[in-house]
Parts: sequence; C-alpha cells; structure tokens
Amino acid sequence: MAAARKIQVTAHIEVEWLHGQTAKATCPNCGCTGEVTQVLATNYTPPGQALRFIQHLCPRCSVRFVDDMHTMDYEGEHLIKLGWHSHQAQIGAGIWPITAPLTRLRKPAGTRVLEIGGAYGFGLDFCEQIYGWKGEGFDPSPLAACGARELGLNIRKDYFTEANLAEGPWDVIVATEVVEHIPNPPDFLRLLRAALADDGILVLTTPDAECITPELGMAELTAILAPDAHLVLQTAQSLEYVLRETGFTQTTIRREGMTLIAYASPSPFTLIEDFAAGHDAYRRYLAKRATLAVPGCDTQLGFAGRALFEAVNAADWNMAQTAWTALRAGVSARFGYELETLSALPQGCAEADLAGLIQKIPLGLGIILFSRALWRLNQGESRAALRPLFALAQQALAALRNALAKRSLVDGLAANIADLAAVELLLCAAEAAGPESVVGLLERGDVLTGWRGFVALVNAGAFALAAELKDKLLPDLPGEDIPAGLRHDALLSLANFYLAPGADAALAFPVAEALGEEGGDVILGGFTRLVNASRYEEALAAAGRYRIAVLAGRAGMAARDARLAQIVLDLAVGDPAEVPARLLGLEIEPERRDVLLLEAFIRLVNASRYEEALDFIAAHDVSALAARASGEVAKNTGIARMVLDLAVGDPAEIPARLQGLEIEPKRRDVLLLEAFIRLVNAARLQEARDVSTMHRMPEMLRRTGGKTGADAAIALAVLELELGNPALVPEHLAGLDVPATRAEALVLGAFTALVNAARYEEAEALAASAPWFGRLTTLPGKAADDARWAAMMLDLQRGRVVSAVQRMEALAQAGADAAVLGALYVDAFIRLVNHGDFAQAQALAAGNGVESRLAYCTPEACQDALVALLLQELQPGGTAARVPERLNALDRLYLDEAWLRELALISFATLVNQDQPDPARQLLPRVEPVLIKLRPPYAPAERDVLFAAGILYTQDEENWRRGLASFAKLRDELAKLSAPGKEPAPLFWPTLRGEVVALHRLNRGGEARELLEAFVNAYSGAPDDLRQQIET
Repeated sequence: MAAARKIQVTAHIEVEWLHGQTAKATCPNCGCTGEVTQVLATNYTPPGQALRFIQHLCPRCSVRFVDDMHTMDYEGEHLIKLGWHSHQAQIGAGIWPITAPLTRLRKPAGTRVLEIGGAYGFGLDFCEQIYGWKGEGFDPSPLAACGARELGLNIRKDYFTEANLAEGPWDVIVATEVVEHIPNPPDFLRLLRAALADDGILVLTTPDAECITPELGMAELTAILAPDAHLVLQTAQSLEYVLRETGFTQTTIRREGMTLIAYASPSPFTLIEDFAAGHDAYRRYLAKRATLAVPGCDTQLGFAGRALFEAVNAADWNMAQTAWTALRAGVSARFGYELETLSALPQGCAEADLAGLIQKIPLGLGIILFSRALWRLNQGESRAALRPLFALAQQALAALRNALAKRSLVDGLAANIADLAAVELLLCAAEAAGPESVVGLLERGDVLTGWRGFVALVNAGAFALAAELKDKLLPDLPGEDIPAGLRHDALLSLANFYLAPGADAALAFPVAEALGEEGGDVILGGFTRLVNASRYEEALAAAGRYRIAVLAGRAGMAARDARLAQIVLDLAVGDPAEVPARLLGLEIEPERRDVLLLEAFIRLVNASRYEEALDFIAAHDVSALAARASGEVAKNTGIARMVLDLAVGDPAEIPARLQGLEIEPKRRDVLLLEAFIRLVNAARLQEARDVSTMHRMPEMLRRTGGKTGADAAIALAVLELELGNPALVPEHLAGLDVPATRAEALVLGAFTALVNAARYEEAEALAASAPWFGRLTTLPGKAADDARWAAMMLDLQRGRVVSAVQRMEALAQAGADAAVLGALYVDAFIRLVNHGDFAQAQALAAGNGVESRLAYCTPEACQDALVALLLQELQPGGTAARVPERLNALDRLYLDEAWLRELALISFATLVNQDQPDPARQLLPRVEPVLIKLRPPYAPAERDVLFAAGILYTQDEENWRRGLASFAKLRDELAKLSAPGKEPAPLFWPTLRGEVVALHRLNRGGEARELLEAFVNAYSGAPDDLRQQIET
C-alpha cells in the first residue's frame, strides 16, 4: 500500500488520499451493506472546531459518502454575521448554473414550480420573472429570508416535509445543489416524487463525484468536498440508480464541468436544446432585475455586475452601458465614490474579512472593473491606458479571495477572473515590450496565453523577447485546438517574426501554408528574402512549390519585390526566358529594364535555347535594346545575335519570327495555325499547347475557317485529348468543315477519356449532345470500340445496371474478353440485389446466368454473388428448394461463420413464413445449434427464428415437445418485455397461440387453459380466438 500523503488545501482544510484502505459501512444511497473503499480523509478545522471526515466509495452504486453524517445547522444566523448573504447576492451565487438547466424546459405561464433549498431563490425568481410561472420555495437558511424579502418571493424559511404534500402537486420541482447535503437521498427523492405531478419534471443538480481525483485543482476540490456540508456525492451511475429506485422512471443526466444535471419524471419528457435562447433569457433576467432593484443594495450590485460581465462577453455594448450606468449609481449610493474614476481601493480592503469588505466595496468589484477594462479594450483603447484598471481589478479580486479564505471559502468565478486579469496584465507588459512579460508567461507555462503574449511582443517590435518566449514555450505553429481568432493573429505574428531582419525566412513558409489564402504575401516575402540572401536553391524550391510566378502577379509591394527577386533568380540559376514576363507591369527604371532583358537574351543563346532566343528577339526588339545599351552588355548582345543567326529553324520559330513583321493579319493567322498543326502532328504537344495558349488558337481557327481552320480544329482536339480538357473537344469542332467520321472519332475519344477520368457527369452531357451517339453500337473503328466499353462502365457507375448488362451482351457478341465481361456481369447482378431490384436480378440469374460466370470472379466476389443468389431465392417466386444448396456453397467458400449463421437464420425464418417446410427442415442442422445456445434477451431476428422453429416443430408429431419449448421460451421473453395492462409485443399473441396449439396436441389442455387465463386478461388486445378458448 502506497504511503498516504497529507495535503494542506486551505488554512482550515487538509486532505489525505487513502490507498487500499477499506471499512464496513452501509451505503445511504442504495442500502448496500458491507466492505467499502475509503477514498480520502478530510481534516476540517474552522475556528473552534476540529472535524474529520472519511469519504467512502460504494461498490454497488458508486456513490461517495462521508462516515460522519451529522447535518450542519442551516437555520443559524452565523452566515448572516459572516456576510454570506451579501456575498451570495453580489457575486457568490452562480445564477447561470442555477438557471441554465431551467432554460431547457418549456412550460406555460402559470406552471407551479417548487424550489427546495434555493437559498436566495434566484432559480425561483428566474422562473417567475422570465417564464411567468407561479413559484414557492422552502429553505431553512436565513438566506431564504433575505431572498424572500429582497426579491419579493414566496419562500418559507423551513424544511419541506410530508406535511407540505397536501399543497401540491407541483409541475416543476427544482433542487439545485441540495441532494449532496442530505444524509438519506432516497427518502428525500421519494418525498419530491410524492410532491411532483405525474407529468411534472424534477430538475436537480449536484457535484460530480467522479471529478474527485488527486489531479483535481485545490480550489475545485475544496468546492466539491465542502467539509461539514456535503455528505453524499453522486456519480451519474449512482444518481440514475437512486432516481429510478424512488419512482422517477424517466431520467436524463448531463455532465457539465464538475456538475451533474438530472432531469427526472415518472412520464416521458422532452428537453429544449437551444443554448443561445437560454442564455439570452438569462441576460434579460439580469437586466430586468438590475433595473428593478434599489440602487446600492446587494441584489442591485449583484444583478448589474453580472449583467455587465455577460454583456461584455456577448459584445452587447448597449446592455453593457445600461449595466455600467446602474453600477455607478449603486456604488455612489452605497459607498459614496465614483466608480468611473476609482483609482485605488479604499484603505483596509486587503486585510478585511468578508463582513468588513462588504462595507468598503462591492464584492464583485474585481469582475466589474475587469469587464469594464475588456469593454474599453474592445472599443479601441490601448492596453497601456488600461493597465491601471486591470491592476485595480486584480487587487479587488485578491481582497475578495483573501476575505473568503479566512473562512476556508472559495469563489470559483473570482479565482478564474483573477487569473484572467493576471493574463491581461502580462499582455499589457508585452505590448509595452517589457521583459517581465516573458518571465511571467514562462512561469505560467500556458501555451494559449503564450501565443497571446507572442502576438503582443511582435506587434511591439520586441523580436528578441518574442524569440525567447517562442523558443522556451511555444510550438512551431499554433495548433488547431486554440481559438480561431487567436490562431490567426498568432500566424500573422509568426510571419512578421520570420520575415524580420536576421530571422530565417524559410520558416515563414509553413506559417503561410497554415494561413491558407491569406498566406500569399508571406510566401512572397519569404521568397524575396531568400533571394536577397543568395539562398538560390531554397528560393528555387520555394518558387516551384508555392507557384511564385502566379502569386507575384497580384498587386502590392510584396508582389513587386518578389517579381524583381524572380528576375535575379532567373539570371543566377533559373530560367532567363521568364525574365520578360516578370518585367511586364513592373515599375522600374527604363535603363535597368533594358539591361535585364539583354542579360536574359544573352543567357538564352549561351544555353543554346535558340527558338526561345528567336521569340525573345521578336517580342522585345533586341536590336533596339542593344542600340540603347553600351559597354559589356552591348558587346555580348552582338555576339549572341551572331550565334543565333547560325541556328536552324523549325515550326516553333514561326511565332517568334512573325513578331514585328508587318504582314496581313489573315496571312499571319494562317502561318500560326500551320505551325500549330505541324507541332501537333510531330507530337510536340507541349510546345503546341504553349502556342495555343499564347495565341488563342480557338478564336484564331474560327476566324480563319476553311480547310486550315478545320485542320487546326482537329489538331486542337487531339491536343485536348492528350494534355488538355477532353470536354472541350465538341466545342472546338463545332461549326467547322471537319469530316464527319473524323469528328465522330474525336468526340468518341473525348467521351472515353472523360469516363476514364471519372468525370461522369461531363461524359453524360457530351453523349447527350451528340445526336449520333445513339448509334454507338453500330459505329465502326477503335474509337467506337473504346467508347462502347466506356459507355458500359458509365452505366455501371451511374446505377443503370440493366443498360450496362445489355452493353455487356453486345460486347460479348463482338468478341470482347469473356473473363472481364463475366466479372462485370456478376457485379451487375450483385448491384441489382443490393438495390432490391429482384425482378431484374432474376432475369440475370435465369439459366445459370450468374453461376456460369463465377469462375471469372475473385473469391470475395464469388461470396457476394452467392449471398445475392441466396437472397434472390428467398424472394417471392424464388426457388426455395435451392436455399440449402446455396448455404452449402457459401460454407464451402469459407464465408465468415457469423455471417453464414445469420444467413441461415434469415433463410430458415423466411422459408417457414413462406410455408416451405421441406427446405426449412434441411436447415435445422444449421439452426438448432444456434437455438440451443440462445439466451434472453433475444434480438428481433432471434425471436423470428424461435417462432419459426416452433411452427416447424409443431407440424411433426415427434417434434411437438420441441415446438412447445420454442414457443414457451419466446413467450416468456416477450412477457418480460411487456408491462401488465399494456399491449404486448406484436409477436406475443401468435407465440402464445402456437404454445397453446402444441399443448393441445400433447393432450395437455388444462395447462393450455391455465396459460391462456394467465395472459389473456393480463394484457390488452388479446385475439378473439384466444378469449373464446377461455370462455367455452
């Protein structure tokens, strides 16, 4: 056994986790008596007391309960003296956790609601103010009296007992955080069940005992344990158990944070899941109550403070302004100072106890100021201006938490907001480039907050501090698990960080990828900085991966810089032919532009890229450029021109040679089209595509027309089939004098290519647009052969199985591969059966049409086909006698045992139902072992098999007893599922009838009568023939 370790949780609470210790106890939740596990011990030493509680875990229902079940004095006035009533009203009571479960209910105005242990009665008040229900409450604590007085509620300062049942029933009963205080939960819940209308609903919340682990935070552990108050802590399992045991047959239990929310009723109910509407109702409640309350009273400060907090969270600035105005008036009326200009806490707040603090500040002041600071931050004020306000909020929160700690009390919301205020102060420091921000962020070790700090540091230009924070705390990229807005800001800041002087620009690319469409400028910036750093290989890789040429075509300074960087890269290690395109639209000095063009031309010639050099001459008037140039670049240009004059031309030269030549446009078009046609005919398809793109071939060939236009259209169609978009082929050919047979072959090729590329909708559209496509079966040639196969595959893919089979038959007659067609034929049959088209499937299976082709199928396809054949035989009109044979064949193919067994059961039940006893009897060797092993509860299919077995056995005298046993097993199972007085399961009466018939055949008529008398009157809907057997 591991040694126990004592942990000081608060000044007055010490816990000790117990390992392997047990004790004898009786569970107050389920009544189980025996050995229980001891989970932990709590030593609670408030002023003047020394208490010890040991928490036990029930092995039966999983509830946790303490060994000392004495109930604290809830009626005493000590809480008022402590100032607890003010704390609850101003900040302590979790009104949203109280009201949120109620927002899932929809009951009409006038609904009677009872709240048990509601203290101030906020839940009851919410029901009255927002839903118009009629409420009353019971609570023995003095807080109830405060709530009744200040909220005008009907709350009795008393316990709810059996004596109050006569005042019921109630439509809704609410018990928020109550049941854990009760030493005997079953008695308490029975009392609530007695008070609840039959169609009413109980809403109950309680701490979730499963959260009690050594990993739980100290503040959370203190809140759940609540020594001397929480006696029995439920789990979802134990709570459902006790609710059902006390008469709540319908239950729904939710886990929200560390809380269980239970809805329970004796009748079915429906919950409304609309968080937005529920939260809106809660905010309306806060605003309404803040308006109604007297300025400066506890409830006015509490409601207005909460309303401000919720409004800021929802960015509802009108509501925030209303709440802030109310708070200023309330604080002025009660404390005499102006909230808007408050710059320091009143003297003595830091050391005050709760009662003393109430006299100095609103207890929610920290949250109020924090909300106000966030509000102003959202309105555009700088963190530097708001830093004092965040600090003051933190001081107010510290004062409240210190006052509560004096009584070992905690306020979860205050603790959370204090942590958030600390974060905001760190962000203020980061925005001011303060080194202390990094120290604080690293101490927290919180990645989420770390990213926020990183953003602030980068925005402040504090790159060294940002680098320290990132290296020691943050991952390479913000994860998908952080809020989307923060992740976006963090990625932008990372981009700026990596693009800053001295940083590694290559690391900006993963950031750009994470940014998606917004990452374009980041990619361009990273590329430019790599080139500027002469990291050419990395820049080349980036240019290819990120399509820098496309990105650089956008507007903006990043694109301009990237285009210049591309030119430098092309001249250094890349493709100088790209330089002219990059210079288009780039604003640089004319002299610099001329030099860059000439350098590109020289490098093309030196690389023996003569065709491109010729294009370059025509496009950029190298002669004129050289005339304007001087020095070394002019000399090298002249040498390059002479080398180029010695080169040999080809069709690709024609466009370049035509540049600058003054000839008729029509002649120019014809020459370009002829060049294009010859490039395609020579299978120089990439060059042809370049020419087509550059010169807009589709427009040009239509403009030219005639034989040249038709030949160019054919060439363009061939190019589309090989490298482009087959769907464009008909468009290219339309309206030109292309020979019909050639046009048909090209369109058929396009159809086949589209099907092969799984572009089925486009293929169908193309087929529909070609009037001669209906003659596909008679068209000659390889293109038609390929298209017929494609049409068959398209029919299969689009679910037109019958048409696909017809095409298969035509292909078979034409001598197509029998093995391929056979496998496809079987696949078509399987598809028909799976789609439930048994009539068509029968047509395929007729005459061993499927079985004769199984030799062409894979083992898996054979299994699927035999299963489909079996299912086909089980259809009306099928051959029942072949069912056993089909199952045997599947057995020989080693079909999965469980699947084979399921098919056998389905087949057996179907055959019996179809009055096919002979083949059904043949299946008994497969079915009977399953029947022997059947144990309730039975699945629906198992019930069908039991019923079918009873029918079959009853037909044979030697098996009457077995039939009786089958009916009896099934009847017994169905009876257990059916409540007396209700209509039983649909199969119950036929089963009972079968059992009675079997008993009569066995000459056990007396038992049959007793059986009928036992059940006919016990359930509704008994058939007349069964009733008549009793009455005769």
